[in-house]
Amino acid sequence: MKKYFTLLFLMTISSFVFGQNITLTEAKKPVQEGEFIVYQGELYTDTGSSTESEEQVLQRFRDRINKEYPNRNVIVRDFRYRNRSKYYDYNGKYAYWHWASFVELQPAKVIKQNLNKAFDKALMNIREGSRFSIDNVTISGNLTNDIDKESVKDNVIDVLLDKGYKVVAKEYLERLYQEQQVQQSGIYNENTVVQESNFSAVGYFLNIKITDESLRVQVVNVSTGEYEGNATITF
Repeated sequence: MKKYFTLLFLMTISSFVFGQNITLTEAKKPVQEGEFIVYQGELYTDTGSSTESEEQVLQRFRDRINKEYPNRNVIVRDFRYRNRSKYYDYNGKYAYWHWASFVELQPAKVIKQNLNKAFDKALMNIREGSRFSIDNVTISGNLTNDIDKESVKDNVIDVLLDKGYKVVAKEYLERLYQEQQVQQSGIYNENTVVQESNFSAVGYFLNIKITDESLRVQVVNVSTGEYEGNATITF
């Protein structure tokens, strides 16, 4: 099912790992930001019959995920081989116990949390109350199938409003700028939408680019065309 931005990006995670074939190195990492625990528990190896390697035990965890969560982005984290050893099981045999967390990857939430971080950097020199409009959003790589552009825009609006900025439709911001230029030329239109109360701050366009490895936010001054903010967050 297509994932939509309902909260997020953002927090920084070390990497996006899609699917259940996570490596042993990745599986041993603790739960990452943007990953949500769906199960935690143990498996055991009966030492009376065989001794399984780390990779074999991890594969058993993977197989369990494939069976119980076939259509979800669930992977293994916090994998601990022989977390407990030589405990008697109910058959009176020695057994090694192994631990793992099953976590679900939610790229949309990671994105929104990182949007917050990117905006904190990109808007450092932009005064509160300034007007913004979303000029362009591009999504590439694996995330194309996991993240919806319109949902990204909705979350950009939420983040900006939470930070005390104003958000207007691109067409409206362009109209404000055009009419402001006409007024500055000495021509007055009593029906203009440009008033001191509704254009007290300079307008800005936002360009947002999301890839599998990073999120970039660019801030462009509508009046001058200059970049006034630029921030990249690497996952």
